[in-house]
Amino acid sequence: MSNYIKKQTNLFIKEHSLGEVNYSSLSRAAEELGYKVIEFNSYANNDDVETVIRNLRLEKNVLLSRGFTYTDSDHRLIFINAELNEKEKRIVISHELGHVVLDHSTGNAVIGKDVAEEHEANEFVHYLFYQSVLIKLSRFISGRKKRIIVLAAVMVAAIAASQIIYAVREQVYISNYYVSPSGNKYHKRDCMYIRNKETVRRITKDELESGAYEPCSVCLPEE
Repeated sequence: MSNYIKKQTNLFIKEHSLGEVNYSSLSRAAEELGYKVIEFNSYANNDDVETVIRNLRLEKNVLLSRGFTYTDSDHRLIFINAELNEKEKRIVISHELGHVVLDHSTGNAVIGKDVAEEHEANEFVHYLFYQSVLIKLSRFISGRKKRIIVLAAVMVAAIAASQIIYAVREQVYISNYYVSPSGNKYHKRDCMYIRNKETVRRITKDELESGAYEPCSVCLPEE
């Protein structure tokens, strides 16, 4: 079922050009599907909204619900509690649109009573918001493609440069031998003669091959 819901969500986004998933764009999508979005208050509403609620006998739904969908042969309505903030309205209308897109309206005057359908509507909300993030990311990358390419090139160049430096360093410092400033022998770093000295330095390849230094008879007796 999840694959079906994901597919329907993607179709919904595509058909209604939902680049930005917010309360306004979702209200527009609802109207394109033939549903009128009505904002209500829990206790006091204007005359038009109050008349609709009273004629359809939805007083209990208004008191207990943050939002619901009503359908019959003459009406296709999505009710949203006007006391919610914009983020909450976006979640509620997404949930109700999930009922609509997944055809939960069949045989039900007021949608939202079936546990399985509630779960499916929640899945629709999940995929809707998830796809919205992917769309934003895609647009971000598309709008900054040149910068990203340049940044990637710089990173590649930096990595290549570090590898070259490392390779050159390894060629120069081919051994792990060290000398003291005044000494004429090279040692291993843990040799007793240089172990506690802070001024020792690593011998270079050229210095090692020049014959200017001799191996230490203590740490390198076989050299």
